Amino acid sequence: GRTVNTKPSEPVDYEAIKFIKSVAVVPLVANGDVRSLAGVEEVFERTGVNGAMAARGLLMNPAMFAGYDSTPVECVNDFVHTSFKLGTRFETIQKTLEWMTGEMLNKSDRQRLNACVSAPGLVDFLRDRGFSLQPSSRLLPLNI
Repeated sequence: GRTVNTKPSEPVDYEAIKFIKSVAVVPLVANGDVRSLAGVEEVFERTGVNGAMAARGLLMNPAMFAGYDSTPVECVNDFVHTSFKLGTRFETIQKTLEWMTGEMLNKSDRQRLNACVSAPGLVDFLRDRGFSLQPSSRLLPLNI
C-alpha cells in the first residue's frame, strides 16, 4: 500500500495492494490506514487480501477488534494497572496513553498528559480525570 518513500500521512494505494494480491501465490496481509472494524472490511472489499493489520488503529483503540469504536475507559484502567505491575517504563506508558486517550482528552489535557514527568504525577493526572486505575473484571490475572 505504501513504498519505502511514502509518508505515513499519505493514503494507502489500494489498487497496488489489489494488484499484488492478484499475482501473489501466498496469503497477503494489508497494512496501513486501518483504524476501525469498518476499515478492515473496506480493505478486504477493495483488495481481496487475506488479512489486515492495524498498528496505529490498535494504538488508538486497543479494543477495536472486540467491536469498540473507541477506547473504553476500562481498557485504559487495565493498561495502566498492568503496566505498573509489570514494571513497564514510564515513557512507554505515557506514550501509549497519549495514543489511547486521544479521543477522550481535550487538547489542554493531552498537553498536561505529555507534561507529566513521573509515575505518581501521571497517576494523579489520570485520577483527577476520573480514571479509577483499578483492573476490570475482564482483566486476566497476572501470574508473575
